[in-house]
Amino acid sequence: MWPAASQLRWRPPVSRADAIQRLKSASGQCAAVVRMLEERRYCTDVLYQLNAVERALDHVKRSILDEHFRVCVRDCSREADTDEFLDELLGALYGGRPPGTPRYCPEPGEVPAR
Repeated sequence: MWPAASQLRWRPPVSRADAIQRLKSASGQCAAVVRMLEERRYCTDVLYQLNAVERALDHVKRSILDEHFRVCVRDCSREADTDEFLDELLGALYGGRPPGTPRYCPEPGEVPAR
């Protein structure tokens, strides 16, 4: 369920290094949640930690999506295969995984491989 538009705040995109650091931090928070559950900590304390993990992951997800739109989608709009690209993007957003070989996101200014 997406939050209401009034609840969304634009955040500037983060670098890949920053995204990796945020994911490592979220991984540590997840390990802490596991320990909390093993220690039978109070439920609301666990829920607060889970909310922090979700916020960190959501921030990284939005940053990656922002970069994807600014780099890959912009380049795709110049190509003829827009339907395939949109199917791939919708699959990524809603949990599907597109078939095929792995691709890598280009650096800003680099032409993406197709």
